[in-house]
Amino acid sequence: MRRKGKRQHRPRSRVVLAVLLVALGVLVVEIALTRLLSFTLWYHFTYVVLAVALLGYGASGAFLACSKRLESLPPRELVHGSALLATAAGVLALLAICFLPFRPLEMATDPLQLPLMALYLIVIALPFFACGLAIAAALRHWREHTTAIYFADLVGAGLGCALAIPAIWIFGAPGAIAAGLAASATAAVVVAPRPRRSATVALAAASLLAAAAVASFAEFRASPESPSPAMFREAAPRCSRAGVRSSAWTSTRRASRPRDRA
Repeated sequence: MRRKGKRQHRPRSRVVLAVLLVALGVLVVEIALTRLLSFTLWYHFTYVVLAVALLGYGASGAFLACSKRLESLPPRELVHGSALLATAAGVLALLAICFLPFRPLEMATDPLQLPLMALYLIVIALPFFACGLAIAAALRHWREHTTAIYFADLVGAGLGCALAIPAIWIFGAPGAIAAGLAASATAAVVVAPRPRRSATVALAAASLLAAAAVASFAEFRASPESPSPAMFREAAPRCSRAGVRSSAWTSTRRASRPRDRA
């Protein structure tokens, strides 16, 4: 009887730990995104991250409430799939920030910027949608353990806020996003059903390698409308607009330096 009790309790413990890791990771991603977008777009657009995150969280709850297909899925598999989706969606968001030519201050003159903005915001909202879906699924299906799950959510969010700043200092804003995605990937592995655990480890590792590659090697350029390129063009005439790059990330800004033309 004791063994049977332990077997029943084990999935609940794994789900609680997964919720903690998902909450931790998504807060690191959210805070690091404010630093990254303040450089690639402009400081005035940094707070778009907060609105996009709330959109993702809210949309996930509405989607879960309305979808009969999601309701029919085993809850542990839903939490597992959502955490794995959050990791892959985070990689997609990094790629979108790096390569989509979204210029918000050109929306009045360039008609292409409006659909680009919609695509940009949807892609960035995807990690928050997936993380919100994982936490909402856990709260919905394990109602008798709501207190423990909600406590894990709060603890994870608090740890994420505390770890985001040192993560940005150590890894830079893109690297901090990759670190936050590592927490979501770990959550997916923790809660994965045993037959799918090997496949989950492989998919999570592939997503994290892709995130680390983008964070390490992709060049996140400053928006032409932001003060940084104009300041460097004034101070260093030899530098082209594309030659502005970062020497270091801090918790409040990206310290840039010019690069000579080839």
